[in-house]
Amino acid sequence: MFSNILRIFKKKNDGKTDEEWFNEGVALYNQRKYEKAIVCFDKSLTIKEDPKIRKIRDEAEIKLKESIVRKIIGDAKRVISQIKSKYNIKDAENILSQAEKAIGDAKSTISQIKLEYDVGEIESLLSQAEGAFKKGGYSKTEELALKAKDKAVEIGNQAEKAEKAIGDAKKVISKIKSEYNVKEAEDTLSQAEEAFNKGDYSKSEKLALKAKEKAISAIDYITLWEYVTSIVYSVSITPDGEYIVAGGLRSNVYLFNRGGELLWEYGTDGNVESVAITPDGEYIVAGSHDNHVYLFNREGKLLWKYETGDDVESVAITPDGEYIVAGSEDDNVYLFNREGKLLWKYRIDDGVLSISITPDGEYIVAGGLRSNVYLFNRGGELLWKYGTGDNVYSVSITPDGEYIVAGSNDKHIYLFNKEGDLLWNYRTDGSVFLVSITPDGEYIVAGSGLSIYLFASLHAISKIIEKLKPKVKLIYGLDKLLESAKKEFKEKNYDNTLQYINKCNELINNAKPKLKIKLLNTSYTYNKWDKTKIEIINEGDAIA
Repeated sequence: MFSNILRIFKKKNDGKTDEEWFNEGVALYNQRKYEKAIVCFDKSLTIKEDPKIRKIRDEAEIKLKESIVRKIIGDAKRVISQIKSKYNIKDAENILSQAEKAIGDAKSTISQIKLEYDVGEIESLLSQAEGAFKKGGYSKTEELALKAKDKAVEIGNQAEKAEKAIGDAKKVISKIKSEYNVKEAEDTLSQAEEAFNKGDYSKSEKLALKAKEKAISAIDYITLWEYVTSIVYSVSITPDGEYIVAGGLRSNVYLFNRGGELLWEYGTDGNVESVAITPDGEYIVAGSHDNHVYLFNREGKLLWKYETGDDVESVAITPDGEYIVAGSEDDNVYLFNREGKLLWKYRIDDGVLSISITPDGEYIVAGGLRSNVYLFNRGGELLWKYGTGDNVYSVSITPDGEYIVAGSNDKHIYLFNKEGDLLWNYRTDGSVFLVSITPDGEYIVAGSGLSIYLFASLHAISKIIEKLKPKVKLIYGLDKLLESAKKEFKEKNYDNTLQYINKCNELINNAKPKLKIKLLNTSYTYNKWDKTKIEIINEGDAIA
């Protein structure tokens, strides 16, 4: 399909001529590597615009979108095949088939809408704008042209939102169709699709979101699979969900794949209190009440084990598997390398209940049986310790070591900085058995009693506010530009007039709300984390 393109190639982009970029793009296109092919075609077009290359590039983009859709359908089919043995999936398969057809129909509908829906109104506005321009009514021209543009943008945005909302609702409904009654949600979704086909995207989006909510309310989750062991004390999963490791009462370590297949199990001589797995699933570490730390590879081969002086209550491993840390009731914190060499152990006179390590192994935080939180560096130096009121059941640390969070049996959640300063603590309704902090230190989640607690830093709250700002545009500098445009028009400098009008349009399109955030009753603690109330003040003149 590319043999008819004969061109003279001269210029270069990133050390290659447009011909070289084009040829590389063709090769990638033929290999179905459309995303990379598009990059090459774009670089070729940057050097020299060519309608034929542009057409091939657009075809590659269509192919890329189709491959993404096919992948989504494939993923859905895989989920269905996994739960087929347990659920009556016939209805869900029918929905999936309909969804595949709907995807094609939606593509056609959207294309037609872009070409047909409300084009009459838009063309009418543009026609009126051209007529006003010919008559010298530039103010009217600007008004009509802006209306036409706004209408086109509005339709495009509504269509995109509605299409996404329908897709999301379909996914939820198809997942739970087999076992739960989602007729009400399906009826609402049907209304959403009807509104979509009529071009009423605003209504369509609202109905589709409502359908999704109704579907979700019908079920909390779907059990994809289950495996009967005994009481499970600890589980860990890879980020992609490909591998799940578990340990529990019957002394075994289990590794499952995503589909629930037991890949292997290994028997220890005591309850397995703690397990962890690297993100690639290559290494699995386990701590047992037989006083041992175990390291396995993905195939289940025992790479090494190390005997401590008492029950091993907590283990952790760095993402590359280079460092393994363990805490034992023999009052010691242990650090090993991948080969099983003991790098150091530190006696803290406090049985270790919980432990965590940064991805680079630079910092290790431990929670003690007798109320202390400890922070060590990689060399085994105790940087600081802090006494809470009781057992420290859970600890978590950010990748850079900047923040450490701990949960105690004294019903408190504690947040520290790297230097050991207590930034704040919060009293819950019961013992705090689990805490975790996000990698950026913006959010903390904790489990206590029957409650789950979520905390956000002031910086995180500010970002949330940014998303919730009113949809108004505050335009500054617009008057000055319009005055300049009028002045140029009076002097019959029409090119300059149009330039100023274009600048006005650009300013309008790029305008953002100007909101001031006022902090009330501030109690300063440290850096981004602050206890405060927030008031939002809208400043300046606004236009819708």
